Amino acid sequence: MNLYFTFKKVVKKSNSKKKYEYGYVILNYTNNSQRLELSTKVKCLEKDFIKDNLFPIQNTDLEHLNKNELLNNFKGNVEKIIFSIKNDNHLPTTSLVKVKVHQFQSKIFKESILNSNRNLPVLMVLKEKYIPILDTETSYFRSIKYRLGLVEDFIKLNYNSSLSFDEIDYEFYRELEKYLVSKNLFNSTTSKIISQFRQFLMFTIREKYTDKVITDYVVKLPKGKKFNVNTLNVEQIKELITFRKFDYYEKINKEEIQTFQQYYLDWRQKDYLIEDNLLGLKNPQKQYYTTYEVIKDLFLFSISTSLRWSDCVRIKIDDFNFDTLQFNILQKKTHDEINLDENDISKWIFKKYSKNKEKQQFLFPLNCLNNEKSRNNYLVKVNKHLKEIGKILKFNNYTTQTKRIGKSPFKVPSVPIHNHISFHMGRRTHIDFLVKEGIDLRTVSLNVGHKSLSMTTLYIDKDSKKIKTAFDNLKPNQLESISKNNNIDLKNKSNPIEQLKMDLKRDFENKIITEDYYFRKLDEIYLGKI
Repeated sequence: MNLYFTFKKVVKKSNSKKKYEYGYVILNYTNNSQRLELSTKVKCLEKDFIKDNLFPIQNTDLEHLNKNELLNNFKGNVEKIIFSIKNDNHLPTTSLVKVKVHQFQSKIFKESILNSNRNLPVLMVLKEKYIPILDTETSYFRSIKYRLGLVEDFIKLNYNSSLSFDEIDYEFYRELEKYLVSKNLFNSTTSKIISQFRQFLMFTIREKYTDKVITDYVVKLPKGKKFNVNTLNVEQIKELITFRKFDYYEKINKEEIQTFQQYYLDWRQKDYLIEDNLLGLKNPQKQYYTTYEVIKDLFLFSISTSLRWSDCVRIKIDDFNFDTLQFNILQKKTHDEINLDENDISKWIFKKYSKNKEKQQFLFPLNCLNNEKSRNNYLVKVNKHLKEIGKILKFNNYTTQTKRIGKSPFKVPSVPIHNHISFHMGRRTHIDFLVKEGIDLRTVSLNVGHKSLSMTTLYIDKDSKKIKTAFDNLKPNQLESISKNNNIDLKNKSNPIEQLKMDLKRDFENKIITEDYYFRKLDEIYLGKI
């Protein structure tokens, strides 16, 4: 074994353009005429380096004591690695030593990061390290920031800004859960907030801000559907398709202007009239739509394709394959590709908005900046407009809302469904409609891009119509017959022979017993054998 230090020179120009020579100290290991150079990451000037010396950096370097200590520690660690290899009955070849040294350095590096980060407060890591790396382009970024903001408020109120990761125990989670319940948040929201906080904690473990922290706390508050109906019915879907009073026509008369303007009485024209540039034409033109017109068609497009808002607003002309007649979408949420077959509704809407557009144009025009971030954030206004559209179209079937706050769920007065319409209801309606049409759950789950059947079942409402019609198979005349037979049975309970005759007759008429058996039993009754 031969270990020695050498100097590797680096020539660099200073700001004054003068050259000065510095370099790095290298630890060399030779074995069987093979040499391995190991970087010590210790830097010095060439004039301060002494070859073949136990302390290779001389005292002309102001940091020579610290640097020499680092070099000797590094050399000592390499000697231990070589000794360990020999102790395991292996040859300390240069290639094996190189691997072992790199493993050791990686371990030391991770430990050094952990030691330097260990004392960072939870809130500092949350605000300065975690939130800045989140994707602000997603439509749910605001939700994440809101949830973590509530956790931040809780920590400031009940602990202090210097709360460490070691202080996060099960009691911390229980108190956080009580705090969220006291804020009158739904149990499902409380569960999401704590789940979001756990994701943050798992990030801190991965990034070495802590080596161990509790992340397995589970909220046990009762959860379930917020509304007993969270989808549109067939009649309402048809109404969305046939209602054309929002539409802006290229050539319109005064009567038609009044038709759609009645829905925008308090609006400025620039807020309800959408301009869509048709860049594919030689002479660029503009097509006009109204706000409710585009939003209604967007909602219908989601109902017919199952696409989320984040995918609908990003869809471009080029996302449709004219050969296979499919929409080829890379989902924003899951990052998975999904291929959706064209149907009559999606075909009609795509044709309407794609006419005279270039491949890279967005399919749907919106009254906001034409970039993904602005289009994603437009969802807040869309949900508000959808409620108004539902009110105009008289989606007034009442729904019961269940508030689950804490351990005592309770019902609140029922309200019309248009009060609860949101864009995601389109995806729910798509799934619920397909299942009620008899398409098997597995096919539906694959079509909408769910990774498990259990996720798909969350979107399905009970089929009340089928449950009701199942009992319709019991025809009124049959029910009357059963009722009459029961009355006869009650009358003849005191006469067992008469009751037996009635039972035999009923079984014969229902073809439960044969004709021979029926008359043979009657003969036995008359002959007194029974």
